[in-house]
Amino acid sequence: MSVPASENAIREQSCPVALNLLAQLIRTEGEVRAELILEIPDETRAQLGFFCYGRVHLRTLAFDIILACDLKDLRKIAGAKGDLLRQQAEDFKKEAKAKNGRSKGVTLARRVG
Repeated sequence: MSVPASENAIREQSCPVALNLLAQLIRTEGEVRAELILEIPDETRAQLGFFCYGRVHLRTLAFDIILACDLKDLRKIAGAKGDLLRQQAEDFKKEAKAKNGRSKGVTLARRVG
């Protein structure tokens, strides 16, 4: 089943950046992603952060983008929600670092019981 052209146009219009840039951001990680994010103009970057946050499968990308935004730009786009999303992004980053810092030991011991 194909999606009508008008629906594709609506989806494309709602994204504040070109879809090929969004695709590139999705495919990259680390420093490359960070550099691409910083090349996006401030206000557009904040809009993109909110756009991605609204799509669960892009939530990690949204947090990367939101952390690269000035709080004033986030507030300009969404008011108090800007503060909330910044806090969520910071919490997510802390949690991810904590998970990466601890490793689970592997054991081959059998339970006696």
